[in-house]
Amino acid sequence: MLVDEFSSLSPYISILGVFIAILGFTYLWHSKRIIIIAKSSLREIDGRPVALFNVVNKSERPITIRSIRLPLLIIDDTPRLQIHGFMKVMRCIDYLVGNESASCYASDKAIKYKTSDNKKTLGPTADLEAELDLDLMFKHFITNNEISGLRLYFLILSTRMKFEIVLTTGEIRKFRLHRDVNYLLKTKYGSDKRFFGD
Repeated sequence: MLVDEFSSLSPYISILGVFIAILGFTYLWHSKRIIIIAKSSLREIDGRPVALFNVVNKSERPITIRSIRLPLLIIDDTPRLQIHGFMKVMRCIDYLVGNESASCYASDKAIKYKTSDNKKTLGPTADLEAELDLDLMFKHFITNNEISGLRLYFLILSTRMKFEIVLTTGEIRKFRLHRDVNYLLKTKYGSDKRFFGD
């Protein structure tokens, strides 16, 4: 009699087991997933246009941010030791195969992170703020670039530019740049006289 009652409940118990397994899998998947919310805005600080970035970690595990940047590549002007002969050839090979980069981002030279301990590790629900001095970034972009057609390259990028958040895992997340920042990049810097050698 008791066995008959359990056998009649077995389909319901199986369904309940599958439901609990799905809930467990969903929780596990959600806890491992990285969820980042980021926004940007434009402000004037000390008479200079500044792009403000706010990044919030919505995932359940801590993340470390390497950088927040705009995708404007420049030639890396970091001083390097003078080397000769075979070692110079090896450095060139490293540049060609990508082991060592000969370029960097103009925004990396003009951004300031607002952290008390200079660490960019965010726990769950923690946030990070950064200020990007647009005048300084553009100065680095103009002075450290050797691209022909630089103005056209800049105008194409600034029409629908996105900002990037680079994690220490190597993952890059892209977010829409606020329309005010895009508009300023296009109008103020797109017609800058330095593009024409003035």
